[in-house]
Amino acid sequence: MAVVAVLAVLAQLPPQVPTQPKTHHWLTPAVGQSGGVCRATGTAKEHGDIIEIKEWGRGDPLGTEETCATKCGRSSRCKGYEFYSVPKSFSRCELHAKTPTHIALREGATCKVKGAPMPGFVPLPPLADLGPCLKANLREAHLPGDPEFRAANKCRNRRGDISNPDPVAVARVHSVSEVEAAVQCVVAAGIDACARAGAHGFENDACCSGGGSALTSL
Repeated sequence: MAVVAVLAVLAQLPPQVPTQPKTHHWLTPAVGQSGGVCRATGTAKEHGDIIEIKEWGRGDPLGTEETCATKCGRSSRCKGYEFYSVPKSFSRCELHAKTPTHIALREGATCKVKGAPMPGFVPLPPLADLGPCLKANLREAHLPGDPEFRAANKCRNRRGDISNPDPVAVARVHSVSEVEAAVQCVVAAGIDACARAGAHGFENDACCSGGGSALTSL
């Protein structure tokens, strides 16, 4: 699976999580209830076609339904999301490629179907336009074939148990807004992002591992 290396050079990210603009109207499944886990007829065990599962640990400020809805809204493949939260334990977000048709009741779970986009919402370009999306929003974005790509990607892999494919792009970010823009471009493309930051990562030429793993070290 293709990955994008996001090289973070921020000294510190702000502790607060900014409010995320609502991308779409969110509807209940056709049966009219949203208080449960998503189900879709015509899929294996009616569990739906899951694009991504993201979990957050106790106290993580990103582990909210708002974050889950934004992830779905920014993905052209996502037709609905399931958010499940266990207070003081963890929360989980599932993005579904097939429109949820009904729910299975479960306390703490919510299932929503993507409706019409909000006024002013502009979807990000698909994978074919990943490069232009990054270059339009970042000061530094390097693609395979660019003269600077090899130097920007510079990666030495000393571990035989980690495969080391080249990323499809290297983005060096200089601000919180550039982090957000890079992530939004990647999400819209439907691929994974890995990140490296700090002296240890750069001195050791840290790189993306194989298999589409997402590495975050900001």
